[in-house]
Amino acid sequence: MVYPEANSNIANRVKIRKGSLKDGFQKSDVVIEDQFTIPPSDHIAMETRAVIALIKPDGVVHIISSTQAPYRIREKMSEYFNLDIGKIIVKAPFVGGGFGGKVAIHLELIAYLASKAIGGKAVKLHYTREEDMVTAPGRIGLDATVKIGATKDGLLTFADITYLLDTGAYSDKGTMIAKAAAATCTGPYKIDHIACDALAVYTNHPYATAYRGFSRSELLFAFERAMDMLAVKLNLDPLLFRLKNAIVPGDTTPTQVPLNHSSVGNLPACIEKLKEQMNWTQGKLMNITDDIVSVKGMSCSWKTSTIDSSASSGVSIYCNPDGSMTILSGIVDSTY
Repeated sequence: MVYPEANSNIANRVKIRKGSLKDGFQKSDVVIEDQFTIPPSDHIAMETRAVIALIKPDGVVHIISSTQAPYRIREKMSEYFNLDIGKIIVKAPFVGGGFGGKVAIHLELIAYLASKAIGGKAVKLHYTREEDMVTAPGRIGLDATVKIGATKDGLLTFADITYLLDTGAYSDKGTMIAKAAAATCTGPYKIDHIACDALAVYTNHPYATAYRGFSRSELLFAFERAMDMLAVKLNLDPLLFRLKNAIVPGDTTPTQVPLNHSSVGNLPACIEKLKEQMNWTQGKLMNITDDIVSVKGMSCSWKTSTIDSSASSGVSIYCNPDGSMTILSGIVDSTY
């Protein structure tokens, strides 16, 4: 959903509130605040966007598209053009790179209209590399302001965050990405007092879509850098600092959803295993030569689903006479 704010370039604002920032700040012995920026970028999939559309004499619409979302195309074409959904066939052949970039519906609608304008004949549209970068959606940009506090022994007390997400000239997936950013705003840490505003803002850049994590890689980069800065100020080992604050079953998310073993797993065990496998205590910074150093770092991340909790999915499996099986699924091979 899009709820633009009047007289501004704000397409949507998602607010997360948990506990009391005032209480969290009063419990803090150390506080850091900083800003982090990640500019928009492009997926640069090997295959640029391409689509073929045609309309058969019986009215059945055929779409062959380099897409990650064939069912979404069918749904939206039915909605936009008042077509019987049973008369829309969308095929997604092997996709030459997706990474989230081909989730967006883009050329399919134009190709259908062009085919309709010439009596249903096949129409093929495809982008050059330059067109794909300038016209098609890319990775969302982020300007983040992160303020977090902790007690002197390293327990996180509060997080006050603003995420400005560059949705480009159109909102499209940008508002959904802002919602996802807000829901997972702090990373997998136990924090009782949180305020986060995630804003999708219009700019004069190409519009944004999913990109390998649907905002999490961008926002968690910012939050993890803040965690490193706070660990330095506390004079604590950054790995042990994260271990001390790792979220566990029984804790709640920023949106106050209770967690269990199924939903969150065992983050402390993961951190301990990482510590062991990377020999964390043996030389976090080593001089190899006068010009080369070897360094170690670590971070924690999580990704929750943006799909409604009541959503369903399915697959059909047919057992063939020769003992083989045929699986019918909506999963797209998009060379992730």
